[in-house]
Amino acid sequence: MKRLVLLVLVIFVGCEMYDHDTMQDDYNSDIYSGKALYNPGLEFSSLEEIGEWIGDNISYCTVSGYVQNPQETIESGKGDCKACAVLFMNLAYFSFGVEPDLICVDTNDVYKSVVDGGCTDHAMVLVNGDMYEPQNGDIYYGSIGYSYSFSHVF
Repeated sequence: MKRLVLLVLVIFVGCEMYDHDTMQDDYNSDIYSGKALYNPGLEFSSLEEIGEWIGDNISYCTVSGYVQNPQETIESGKGDCKACAVLFMNLAYFSFGVEPDLICVDTNDVYKSVVDGGCTDHAMVLVNGDMYEPQNGDIYYGSIGYSYSFSHVF
């Protein structure tokens, strides 16, 4: 229960709200692209374990208009949901050879996509159809607002 309350606070207090036009502007500006892969030498046995590690080692802080590289996030020990999602993708790639997508979702209505008028206020990671919360490794189900492929981000 404590994790759920903390997650809700992080999502509603710290994440930025984006509408369809803003997300399209971010996509076109390449805010999510050109990130450098970074192998920190960590080993994980599951994707959920990656999220748990991020939750234990990366402090949540809001970073507007910029998405950190994985190395910056690890070295600073802090980042927002976008930075944590990019870090999760990076660690999943080095641990399991998978190439996850970064997705943006509407936490107020997880079943309403941006195309259907929803907003996006949180970044998550999509692996084989499962949406992972990058800050604890929990799996969620719902509509995907925007999706940025692994090859777009890295």
